[in-house]
Amino acid sequence: MPGVGPGGNDALGATAVDRGWLGSGALGACPMLTEVLTVKKTEVLQAWLSDRIDDPQSRLTGAFEWEWRGNPYRSVVGRVAVALMLDCGLRVGEVRCVRWADLALTNGEPPYVAVPSSIAKRGRGRRVPTTGTVRRVLAAAYHTWGSKLPGCLDFTGEERLRPLVGESTRSIQRWCVTIGRELLGEPFRPHTLRHTYATRLLRVSNLRAVQECLGHRRVSTTERYTHVNSAELADAVGRL
Repeated sequence: MPGVGPGGNDALGATAVDRGWLGSGALGACPMLTEVLTVKKTEVLQAWLSDRIDDPQSRLTGAFEWEWRGNPYRSVVGRVAVALMLDCGLRVGEVRCVRWADLALTNGEPPYVAVPSSIAKRGRGRRVPTTGTVRRVLAAAYHTWGSKLPGCLDFTGEERLRPLVGESTRSIQRWCVTIGRELLGEPFRPHTLRHTYATRLLRVSNLRAVQECLGHRRVSTTERYTHVNSAELADAVGRL
């Protein structure tokens, strides 16, 4: 597994280049892809998702100019993907395929994203509660798509079966590299956001709840996701 054992970080960096996540020239400046974001970096992403640092002339706008190609829907799809991984813990393969029909935001129940067994790892479907940030990002995407939001996501027919993101894994990986470089000073992998979600959720919940939200069969798997790294420890001590 990259990142474990001698030369692990180098192996992970080489994988990033091989898969097109990073250019070879980026490895000197960003030699390591972090497994869990610090509290401070998580807050920066949350601010971006909440439009608190959305300057039309920002570096991110320029960085994504080629990727978006003037498409207004794709211009917000990056935020949808990040929000679902950072605040719902979805895997990148689930983010690609989850549909508007899988959202339950205004039906009287606590709002959630349903991950169908057909797209979940090992067929373990689940319902993941959403945060206010996720709901705001989804509403923005819905508006940008050209529909009005009369208090509910009222798509009908085939529109409801349309994926929220519908982009390739490689595209989502590239977005994470670009977002990380421009906002955080280093790239991150999509799975880093899932690790970060698990770590944050464990602070305010329990291991069993985290297991259910992540869709793990065994709690021992969840324990591997909820380790606290040295950077996070240093960040916590610095707040004393």
